[in-house]
Amino acid sequence: MRMETVEAPAARAERTRRQHTRGLLDGGDWACSNGDGESLAEVARLLIADVPRDLQYELVAVAELARLDFLLASVRWAALSRQLRGA
Repeated sequence: MRMETVEAPAARAERTRRQHTRGLLDGGDWACSNGDGESLAEVARLLIADVPRDLQYELVAVAELARLDFLLASVRWAALSRQLRGA
């Protein structure tokens, strides 16, 4: 007889949040590699709710810079993405 484990709601919510965050990080990396400042800005805005407060300010800066100085925004995004991925 096969017993299935039931995932606790809190554990499921955390796993879903991590997957969402990883997906957004991948989207930001894609935007940088494709020179898409509009998408980078959108990803940064969407990610704000998923990160600690001190990193939220950095995401706001990336979102603004993506429209003004894409190269600088990409550099800041790369550092932020590495930090959030735990590298």
